[in-house]
Amino acid sequence: GENKGKKNWNSVGDHAPAYLINLVLATGNERYAKMLEYTFDTITEHFPNYEESPFVQEKFFEDWSADRTHMWQQNRGVVGHNLKIAWNLMRMYGATPKSEYESFARKIAEVMPPIGSDTQRAGWYDVMERDVQDGQTLHRFAFHDRKAWWQQEQGILAYLILHGVLGGDEYLKLARESIAFY
Repeated sequence: GENKGKKNWNSVGDHAPAYLINLVLATGNERYAKMLEYTFDTITEHFPNYEESPFVQEKFFEDWSADRTHMWQQNRGVVGHNLKIAWNLMRMYGATPKSEYESFARKIAEVMPPIGSDTQRAGWYDVMERDVQDGQTLHRFAFHDRKAWWQQEQGILAYLILHGVLGGDEYLKLARESIAFY
C-alpha cells in the first residue's frame, strides 16, 4: 500500500522505547544491544534536517530521501516525536555515550521550546507546519492548537532525562513547567 518501501519514526525508532531498550536490559543479549545501537545510529544519521526546518525529518522513501507528501503528515513536524527522540537519545547515550547522540538530543531540546510549546501558558503542541509561511515568523498549527496528553508526556520525559543525564537549570525548568501544566 502507501507505506511500501517507506520509513518513518515509528518504523525505524519507536520500537526502541516500545520494547528494544527493555529487551536489552532484561536479557543483556549483545545481539539486541547491537540492534539498538544501529537504530540510534540510523536516527542520528538520517533524522536531523536543521538546514531546512527545526523539526526532525521523520518520513522517508526507501532511499532515505524525505517524504513530504505522505497522507496527513505531509510536510509537518510532530512536536511529541521530536521530544521522544531527544529523551530516547539520552537513554541510549547512558548505555553508549556517543557524542552524536548527545549533540542531537541537545539540538532538539534547544529548538523545540520556542516553536513547539506554549511559551505563555506552558504545554506542548501537537503537529506544526515544518516551514514558516511567507510573511510569517512562527510555525503554524497543522490542525489545531490543542495540547494532547502524549505531547506533555514526551516533554516531561525529554527534559527530566536531559537534566538527569546532562544537568542544566534550563532543562529542569522546562521539565517542571511541563509537569505543572500537565
